[in-house]
Amino acid sequence: MRVLFDGADLTGPRTGVFWSTYHLLLHLAQLFANKPKGGSLQVLCYRRPYEIQPFPRELFDRLNLLQLEPVSFRLLPAPHRGRVGLPLAGVHYLVNMLAWAAVKGLGRLPARVPDGVDIYHCSDGLLIKGGRAKKVVTVHDLVPFLFPHFQTLDNRWYHKRKLRYVLHGADHIVAVSENTKRDLVRLFDVEPERVTVVHNGCDPIFRPCSQRVEMDAVRKSYGVEGRYLLSVSTLEPRKNLQRLLDCFLLLKKKPSYRDLNLVLVGASGWKSRRLEANLGELRGKGLVFLQQVPRKVLPHLFSEAEVFVYPSLYEGFGLPVLEAMACGCPVVASRSSAIPEVVGDAGLLFDPMSVEEMAGNIQMFLDDPGLRQKMARQGLDRAQLFSWEGAARKVIDLYRSLLEQ
Repeated sequence: MRVLFDGADLTGPRTGVFWSTYHLLLHLAQLFANKPKGGSLQVLCYRRPYEIQPFPRELFDRLNLLQLEPVSFRLLPAPHRGRVGLPLAGVHYLVNMLAWAAVKGLGRLPARVPDGVDIYHCSDGLLIKGGRAKKVVTVHDLVPFLFPHFQTLDNRWYHKRKLRYVLHGADHIVAVSENTKRDLVRLFDVEPERVTVVHNGCDPIFRPCSQRVEMDAVRKSYGVEGRYLLSVSTLEPRKNLQRLLDCFLLLKKKPSYRDLNLVLVGASGWKSRRLEANLGELRGKGLVFLQQVPRKVLPHLFSEAEVFVYPSLYEGFGLPVLEAMACGCPVVASRSSAIPEVVGDAGLLFDPMSVEEMAGNIQMFLDDPGLRQKMARQGLDRAQLFSWEGAARKVIDLYRSLLEQ
Protein backbone atom coordinates (compact mmCIF):
# COMPACT_ATOMS: atom_id res chain seq x y z
CA MET A 1 0.00 0.00 0.00
CA ARG A 2 1.56 3.26 -1.16
CA VAL A 3 0.11 6.39 0.47
CA LEU A 4 0.61 10.03 -0.51
CA PHE A 5 -0.33 12.31 2.41
CA ASP A 6 -0.95 15.98 1.63
CA GLY A 7 0.72 18.12 4.30
CA ALA A 8 -0.59 21.51 3.18
CA ASP A 9 -1.92 22.39 6.64
CA LEU A 10 1.54 22.05 8.13
CA THR A 11 2.50 25.44 6.68
CA GLY A 12 -0.36 27.28 8.37
CA PRO A 13 -0.86 28.84 11.81
CA ARG A 14 -0.44 26.41 14.69
CA THR A 15 -4.09 26.05 15.61
CA GLY A 16 -6.23 22.93 15.97
CA VAL A 17 -6.09 21.89 12.30
CA PHE A 18 -2.30 22.18 12.28
CA TRP A 19 -1.85 19.99 15.39
CA SER A 20 -4.39 17.47 14.17
CA THR A 21 -2.53 17.06 10.87
CA TYR A 22 0.87 17.03 12.59
CA HIS A 23 0.07 14.25 15.06
CA LEU A 24 -1.87 12.10 12.63
CA LEU A 25 1.00 12.24 10.16
CA LEU A 26 3.58 11.47 12.84
CA HIS A 27 1.68 8.38 14.04
CA LEU A 28 0.94 7.20 10.52
CA ALA A 29 4.66 7.40 9.86
CA GLN A 30 5.42 5.36 12.98
CA LEU A 31 2.99 2.63 11.91
CA PHE A 32 4.41 2.50 8.40
CA ALA A 33 7.93 2.32 9.81
CA ASN A 34 7.03 -0.64 12.00
CA LYS A 35 5.74 -2.54 8.96
CA PRO A 36 7.90 -1.34 6.04
CA LYS A 37 7.23 -4.32 3.80
CA GLY A 38 4.34 -3.78 1.47
CA GLY A 39 3.74 -0.20 2.52
CA SER A 40 5.20 3.26 2.11
CA LEU A 41 4.21 6.80 3.04
CA GLN A 42 5.13 9.87 1.02
CA VAL A 43 4.37 13.34 2.38
CA LEU A 44 3.50 16.14 -0.03
CA CYS A 45 4.63 19.43 1.53
CA TYR A 46 4.16 23.03 0.50
CA ARG A 47 6.06 26.27 0.67
CA ARG A 48 4.30 29.59 0.29
CA PRO A 49 5.86 32.95 -0.62
CA TYR A 50 4.40 34.70 2.45
CA GLU A 51 4.02 31.81 4.84
CA ILE A 52 3.13 32.75 8.39
CA GLN A 53 4.76 29.66 9.86
CA PRO A 54 7.53 27.54 8.33
CA PHE A 55 7.06 23.85 7.78
CA PRO A 56 7.66 22.36 11.24
CA ARG A 57 11.30 21.43 11.46
CA GLU A 58 10.57 19.35 14.56
CA LEU A 59 8.46 17.00 12.47
CA PHE A 60 11.49 16.20 10.30
CA ASP A 61 13.61 15.88 13.43
CA ARG A 62 11.23 13.44 15.09
CA LEU A 63 10.87 11.38 11.94
CA ASN A 64 14.64 11.26 11.54
CA LEU A 65 15.05 10.19 15.15
CA LEU A 66 12.61 7.40 14.54
CA GLN A 67 14.55 6.43 11.38
CA LEU A 68 11.42 6.05 9.31
CA GLU A 69 12.87 4.78 6.04
CA PRO A 70 9.50 4.23 4.33
CA VAL A 71 8.66 7.94 4.72
CA SER A 72 9.80 10.40 2.08
CA PHE A 73 9.04 14.08 1.51
CA ARG A 74 8.29 15.97 -1.67
CA LEU A 75 8.33 19.76 -1.52
CA LEU A 76 6.25 21.78 -3.97
CA PRO A 77 5.52 25.50 -4.26
CA ALA A 78 1.91 26.41 -3.54
CA PRO A 79 -0.05 29.65 -3.79
CA HIS A 80 -0.44 31.82 -0.74
CA ARG A 81 -3.80 31.17 0.91
CA GLY A 82 -3.56 33.18 4.11
CA ARG A 83 -3.80 36.86 4.94
CA VAL A 84 -0.95 38.93 3.51
CA GLY A 85 -1.52 42.05 5.57
CA LEU A 86 -3.22 44.02 2.78
CA PRO A 87 -5.75 46.51 4.15
CA LEU A 88 -8.76 46.03 1.88
CA ALA A 89 -11.10 43.04 2.07
CA GLY A 90 -11.55 43.35 -1.67
CA VAL A 91 -7.84 42.82 -2.21
CA HIS A 92 -7.94 39.77 0.09
CA TYR A 93 -10.79 38.47 -2.02
CA LEU A 94 -8.83 39.02 -5.24
CA VAL A 95 -5.69 37.38 -3.84
CA ASN A 96 -7.57 34.24 -2.88
CA MET A 97 -9.47 34.20 -6.16
CA LEU A 98 -6.17 34.28 -8.04
CA ALA A 99 -4.78 31.58 -5.73
CA TRP A 100 -7.76 29.39 -6.55
CA ALA A 101 -7.20 29.94 -10.26
CA ALA A 102 -3.54 29.04 -9.78
CA VAL A 103 -4.42 25.82 -8.01
CA LYS A 104 -7.01 24.73 -10.56
CA GLY A 105 -5.52 25.91 -13.82
CA LEU A 106 -1.94 27.12 -13.72
CA GLY A 107 -0.16 23.96 -12.68
CA ARG A 108 0.93 25.02 -9.21
CA LEU A 109 -0.16 21.59 -8.00
CA PRO A 110 0.24 18.38 -9.98
CA ALA A 111 -2.64 17.87 -12.41
CA ARG A 112 -3.00 14.30 -11.20
CA VAL A 113 -1.85 12.06 -8.39
CA PRO A 114 1.40 10.39 -9.50
CA ASP A 115 1.21 6.85 -10.88
CA GLY A 116 1.99 4.13 -8.36
CA VAL A 117 0.13 5.83 -5.50
CA ASP A 118 -2.72 3.74 -4.06
CA ILE A 119 -4.15 6.24 -1.56
CA TYR A 120 -4.00 10.02 -1.66
CA HIS A 121 -5.05 11.62 1.65
CA CYS A 122 -5.77 15.34 1.69
CA SER A 123 -5.98 16.72 5.23
CA ASP A 124 -8.18 19.77 4.68
CA GLY A 125 -5.94 21.06 1.89
CA LEU A 126 -6.48 21.33 -1.85
CA LEU A 127 -7.35 18.01 -3.41
CA ILE A 128 -5.51 16.78 -6.51
CA LYS A 129 -8.28 15.12 -8.51
CA GLY A 130 -6.57 13.26 -11.34
CA GLY A 131 -4.91 9.85 -11.20
CA ARG A 132 -6.00 6.35 -10.23
CA ALA A 133 -5.41 6.59 -6.49
CA LYS A 134 -8.30 6.39 -4.05
CA LYS A 135 -8.79 9.89 -2.66
CA VAL A 136 -9.50 10.60 1.00
CA VAL A 137 -10.18 14.06 2.45
CA THR A 138 -10.38 15.10 6.11
CA VAL A 139 -13.05 17.63 7.08
CA HIS A 140 -12.31 19.39 10.37
CA ASP A 141 -15.31 21.73 10.54
CA LEU A 142 -17.98 23.46 8.47
CA VAL A 143 -17.68 27.01 9.80
CA PRO A 144 -18.04 28.77 6.40
CA PHE A 145 -21.43 27.15 5.88
CA LEU A 146 -22.80 27.25 9.44
CA PHE A 147 -21.39 30.60 10.61
CA PRO A 148 -20.44 32.57 7.47
CA HIS A 149 -20.99 35.91 9.24
CA PHE A 150 -18.16 35.08 11.64
CA GLN A 151 -15.59 35.00 8.83
CA THR A 152 -13.95 37.61 6.67
CA LEU A 153 -15.12 37.93 3.07
CA ASP A 154 -12.02 36.30 1.58
CA ASN A 155 -11.97 33.39 4.06
CA ARG A 156 -15.65 32.72 3.52
CA TRP A 157 -15.34 32.79 -0.28
CA TYR A 158 -12.22 30.66 -0.38
CA HIS A 159 -13.16 27.95 2.11
CA LYS A 160 -16.68 27.45 0.77
CA ARG A 161 -15.37 26.78 -2.71
CA LYS A 162 -12.49 24.68 -1.48
CA LEU A 163 -14.77 22.40 0.53
CA ARG A 164 -17.22 21.88 -2.33
CA TYR A 165 -14.29 21.14 -4.62
CA VAL A 166 -12.66 18.53 -2.38
CA LEU A 167 -15.93 16.82 -1.42
CA HIS A 168 -16.77 16.39 -5.09
CA GLY A 169 -13.41 14.79 -5.84
CA ALA A 170 -13.06 12.54 -2.78
CA ASP A 171 -13.80 8.82 -2.75
CA HIS A 172 -14.13 8.90 1.03
CA ILE A 173 -14.35 11.52 3.76
CA VAL A 174 -12.86 11.48 7.25
CA ALA A 175 -14.79 13.58 9.78
CA VAL A 176 -13.18 14.42 13.11
CA SER A 177 -16.47 14.04 15.01
CA GLU A 178 -19.92 12.51 14.71
CA ASN A 179 -21.30 16.04 14.76
CA THR A 180 -19.25 17.00 11.71
CA LYS A 181 -20.41 13.84 9.95
CA ARG A 182 -24.05 14.73 10.63
CA ASP A 183 -23.48 18.22 9.26
CA LEU A 184 -21.86 16.83 6.10
CA VAL A 185 -24.81 14.51 5.50
CA ARG A 186 -27.32 17.27 6.18
CA LEU A 187 -25.69 20.13 4.26
CA PHE A 188 -24.21 18.27 1.29
CA ASP A 189 -26.43 15.21 1.01
CA VAL A 190 -23.35 13.02 1.44
CA GLU A 191 -24.10 9.31 1.85
CA PRO A 192 -23.40 8.38 5.52
CA GLU A 193 -21.42 5.30 4.47
CA ARG A 194 -19.04 7.59 2.56
CA VAL A 195 -17.96 9.25 5.83
CA THR A 196 -15.80 7.67 8.56
CA VAL A 197 -15.44 9.36 11.94
CA VAL A 198 -11.88 9.45 13.29
CA HIS A 199 -11.67 11.46 16.49
CA ASN A 200 -8.60 13.55 17.14
CA GLY A 201 -6.16 12.38 19.78
CA CYS A 202 -4.38 14.23 22.55
CA ASP A 203 -0.76 15.33 22.44
CA PRO A 204 1.10 13.41 25.21
CA ILE A 205 2.65 16.65 26.50
CA PHE A 206 -0.75 17.34 28.07
CA ARG A 207 -0.68 15.61 31.43
CA PRO A 208 -1.00 16.74 35.05
CA CYS A 209 1.98 18.78 36.25
CA SER A 210 3.06 18.52 39.85
CA GLN A 211 6.54 20.07 39.91
CA ARG A 212 5.99 23.03 42.22
CA VAL A 213 9.20 24.80 41.20
CA GLU A 214 8.31 24.68 37.50
CA MET A 215 4.73 25.76 38.11
CA ASP A 216 5.81 28.69 40.24
CA ALA A 217 8.27 29.72 37.54
CA VAL A 218 5.49 29.71 34.93
CA ARG A 219 3.28 31.81 37.18
CA LYS A 220 6.06 34.32 37.75
CA SER A 221 7.03 34.50 34.07
CA TYR A 222 3.49 35.22 32.90
CA GLY A 223 2.18 37.26 35.80
CA VAL A 224 -0.39 34.70 36.94
CA GLU A 225 -1.38 35.08 40.58
CA GLY A 226 -3.85 33.42 42.92
CA ARG A 227 -6.69 31.23 41.75
CA TYR A 228 -7.81 31.60 38.17
CA LEU A 229 -10.13 30.45 35.42
CA LEU A 230 -8.44 29.50 32.16
CA SER A 231 -9.55 29.69 28.54
CA VAL A 232 -7.45 28.89 25.47
CA SER A 233 -8.82 30.16 22.18
CA THR A 234 -8.13 32.20 19.06
CA LEU A 235 -9.71 35.64 19.25
CA GLU A 236 -12.59 35.44 16.77
CA PRO A 237 -16.38 35.84 17.06
CA ARG A 238 -17.16 32.10 16.92
CA LYS A 239 -15.21 31.54 20.13
CA ASN A 240 -17.79 33.60 22.09
CA LEU A 241 -15.17 35.23 24.30
CA GLN A 242 -17.15 38.41 24.95
CA ARG A 243 -19.70 36.35 26.89
CA LEU A 244 -16.83 34.80 28.83
CA LEU A 245 -15.69 38.30 29.84
CA ASP A 246 -19.26 39.20 30.83
CA CYS A 247 -19.45 35.99 32.88
CA PHE A 248 -16.17 36.81 34.60
CA LEU A 249 -17.37 40.30 35.52
CA LEU A 250 -20.60 38.82 36.84
CA LEU A 251 -18.69 36.44 39.10
CA LYS A 252 -16.36 39.20 40.31
CA LYS A 253 -19.33 41.11 41.72
CA LYS A 254 -19.71 38.44 44.42
CA PRO A 255 -17.51 38.96 47.50
CA SER A 256 -16.28 35.36 47.54
CA TYR A 257 -14.90 35.67 43.99
CA ARG A 258 -13.26 39.10 44.11
CA ASP A 259 -9.84 37.47 44.21
CA LEU A 260 -10.62 35.31 41.15
CA ASN A 261 -8.61 35.91 37.99
CA LEU A 262 -9.14 34.97 34.34
CA VAL A 263 -6.21 33.82 32.21
CA LEU A 264 -6.98 33.99 28.49
CA VAL A 265 -4.47 32.45 26.09
CA GLY A 266 -4.97 33.12 22.40
CA ALA A 267 -3.59 34.82 19.32
CA SER A 268 -5.55 37.45 17.43
CA GLY A 269 -7.80 36.05 14.73
CA TRP A 270 -10.28 38.18 12.81
CA LYS A 271 -13.16 40.53 13.59
CA SER A 272 -11.71 40.86 17.08
CA ARG A 273 -10.98 44.59 17.35
CA ARG A 274 -13.80 45.33 19.81
CA LEU A 275 -12.97 42.25 21.89
CA GLU A 276 -9.32 43.24 22.09
CA ALA A 277 -10.32 46.73 23.23
CA ASN A 278 -12.42 45.19 26.01
CA LEU A 279 -9.53 42.94 26.98
CA GLY A 280 -7.34 46.00 27.27
CA GLU A 281 -9.81 47.64 29.66
CA LEU A 282 -9.77 44.58 31.94
CA ARG A 283 -6.00 44.31 32.20
CA GLY A 284 -5.00 44.79 35.82
CA LYS A 285 -8.56 44.04 36.96
CA GLY A 286 -8.17 40.30 37.23
CA LEU A 287 -7.56 39.53 33.54
CA VAL A 288 -4.25 38.10 32.32
CA PHE A 289 -4.19 38.07 28.52
CA LEU A 290 -1.40 35.98 27.01
CA GLN A 291 -1.14 36.11 23.23
CA GLN A 292 2.02 34.09 22.75
CA VAL A 293 2.63 31.12 25.04
CA PRO A 294 4.96 28.23 24.15
CA ARG A 295 3.04 24.98 23.83
CA LYS A 296 5.11 23.36 26.58
CA VAL A 297 3.80 25.98 29.05
CA LEU A 298 0.13 25.13 28.50
CA PRO A 299 0.11 21.94 30.64
CA HIS A 300 1.31 24.01 33.60
CA LEU A 301 -1.47 26.56 33.10
CA PHE A 302 -4.09 23.81 32.74
CA SER A 303 -2.86 21.98 35.83
CA GLU A 304 -3.02 25.06 38.08
CA ALA A 305 -6.39 26.40 36.88
CA GLU A 306 -9.49 26.10 39.06
CA VAL A 307 -11.67 25.60 35.98
CA PHE A 308 -11.14 25.53 32.22
CA VAL A 309 -13.92 27.43 30.43
CA TYR A 310 -14.69 26.91 26.75
CA PRO A 311 -17.69 28.97 25.55
CA SER A 312 -17.30 28.39 21.79
CA LEU A 313 -20.44 28.56 19.65
CA TYR A 314 -19.18 25.89 17.25
CA GLU A 315 -16.29 23.43 17.04
CA GLY A 316 -15.59 20.64 14.60
CA PHE A 317 -13.92 18.86 17.52
CA GLY A 318 -12.55 21.08 20.31
CA LEU A 319 -8.95 20.08 21.09
CA PRO A 320 -8.45 22.53 24.01
CA VAL A 321 -11.24 20.78 25.94
CA LEU A 322 -9.47 17.43 25.52
CA GLU A 323 -6.13 18.95 26.51
CA ALA A 324 -7.63 20.43 29.67
CA MET A 325 -9.12 17.06 30.70
CA ALA A 326 -5.81 15.33 30.02
CA CYS A 327 -4.16 17.71 32.50
CA GLY A 328 -6.75 17.02 35.20
CA CYS A 329 -8.42 20.41 34.90
CA PRO A 330 -12.21 20.51 35.49
CA VAL A 331 -14.06 21.59 32.34
CA VAL A 332 -17.03 23.92 31.87
CA ALA A 333 -17.87 24.02 28.17
CA SER A 334 -20.66 24.99 25.81
CA ARG A 335 -23.41 22.57 24.93
CA SER A 336 -22.91 23.00 21.19
CA SER A 337 -21.64 21.20 18.09
CA ALA A 338 -18.99 18.53 18.80
CA ILE A 339 -18.02 19.73 22.28
CA PRO A 340 -20.42 17.44 24.25
CA GLU A 341 -19.09 14.54 22.16
CA VAL A 342 -15.60 15.23 23.51
CA VAL A 343 -16.55 16.11 27.09
CA GLY A 344 -19.01 13.26 27.64
CA ASP A 345 -19.92 13.12 31.33
CA ALA A 346 -16.55 14.50 32.43
CA GLY A 347 -17.53 18.17 32.58
CA LEU A 348 -20.37 20.63 33.03
CA LEU A 349 -22.09 21.95 29.89
CA PHE A 350 -24.00 25.21 29.39
CA ASP A 351 -25.95 27.11 26.76
CA PRO A 352 -23.27 29.27 25.08
CA MET A 353 -25.77 32.13 24.70
CA SER A 354 -26.40 32.26 28.46
CA VAL A 355 -23.88 34.16 30.56
CA GLU A 356 -25.85 33.25 33.68
CA GLU A 357 -25.73 29.49 33.02
CA MET A 358 -22.01 29.68 32.29
CA ALA A 359 -21.42 31.53 35.56
CA GLY A 360 -23.61 29.07 37.47
CA ASN A 361 -21.60 26.08 36.26
CA ILE A 362 -18.30 27.75 37.10
CA GLN A 363 -19.66 28.62 40.55
CA MET A 364 -20.62 24.99 41.15
CA PHE A 365 -16.97 23.99 40.70
CA LEU A 366 -15.58 26.88 42.72
CA ASP A 367 -17.88 26.19 45.66
CA ASP A 368 -17.50 22.41 45.71
CA PRO A 369 -13.89 21.10 45.84
CA GLY A 370 -15.21 17.53 45.97
CA LEU A 371 -17.09 17.98 42.69
CA ARG A 372 -14.03 19.61 41.16
CA GLN A 373 -11.82 16.67 42.12
CA LYS A 374 -14.39 14.14 40.91
CA MET A 375 -14.69 15.79 37.48
CA ALA A 376 -10.92 16.14 37.24
CA ARG A 377 -10.58 12.36 37.68
CA GLN A 378 -13.36 11.69 35.18
CA GLY A 379 -11.68 14.03 32.73
CA LEU A 380 -8.40 12.15 33.00
CA ASP A 381 -10.23 8.88 32.27
CA ARG A 382 -12.14 10.44 29.40
CA ALA A 383 -8.99 11.84 27.78
CA GLN A 384 -7.50 8.33 27.66
CA LEU A 385 -10.16 7.38 25.10
CA PHE A 386 -8.66 9.75 22.52
CA SER A 387 -5.23 8.71 21.22
CA TRP A 388 -3.34 9.58 18.07
CA GLU A 389 -2.12 6.03 17.70
CA GLY A 390 -5.72 4.83 17.70
CA ALA A 391 -6.65 7.49 15.17
CA ALA A 392 -3.78 6.50 12.89
CA ARG A 393 -4.71 2.82 13.08
CA LYS A 394 -8.30 3.63 12.16
CA VAL A 395 -7.13 5.68 9.17
CA ILE A 396 -4.91 2.83 7.95
CA ASP A 397 -7.86 0.44 8.31
CA LEU A 398 -9.86 2.83 6.14
CA TYR A 399 -7.10 2.87 3.52
CA ARG A 400 -7.14 -0.93 3.39
CA SER A 401 -10.92 -1.11 3.10
CA LEU A 402 -10.90 1.34 0.18
CA LEU A 403 -8.32 -0.74 -1.67
CA GLU A 404 -10.42 -3.87 -1.14
CA GLN A 405 -13.50 -2.32 -2.75
